[in-house]
Amino acid sequence: MKKLLIAFSFLIVTHSLKGQTVQYDTCSFLQQYAGEWRYENGNDTIRIYLRFHRDYTNDPAIYISDKLWGWLEYKNGSAVIETTYQNRFMSLPYNRDDLTEGSYSIYLHHPQCGVNANKLTGYVFDISQAREIKNVKATISLDKNTITWNQEHKEGYGVFTNAYGMTLPKNFILTRQ
Repeated sequence: MKKLLIAFSFLIVTHSLKGQTVQYDTCSFLQQYAGEWRYENGNDTIRIYLRFHRDYTNDPAIYISDKLWGWLEYKNGSAVIETTYQNRFMSLPYNRDDLTEGSYSIYLHHPQCGVNANKLTGYVFDISQAREIKNVKATISLDKNTITWNQEHKEGYGVFTNAYGMTLPKNFILTRQ
């Protein structure tokens, strides 16, 4: 009976996937970036929390990818300039399209897993600038204790939102906490 149940389950799964393409962009190497990172310069403090997550989408094909989701807090002295940090332990959905807008700040991936293993690309939402997207290139040090963060305006910046600047510094170095 158990063998019959297993065979029947296999047929159902096979039938439901029939005709659908499955694409993978997985890179468990990203897990080394997970955790809390910090930048301090004078009165400015930036905290970034990164979490590894395997994302699934189903439109039009099944797409499985590994990403880093991130939350940040930017303070000048004791004044909070912008933050999503309080959401860093939220449940992440199975399908990334189900994530609530504004509940996270950062979305990073590894462009070629294993090649230039210390490089990340992605984006950060500039909350104070109409959630405009900044392109991010990040490099982790060989000892995996610092991340050099570089960001720039995305093409078409401010055209529809009238945003005018960048809240976070353009370049900074984060230290693992």
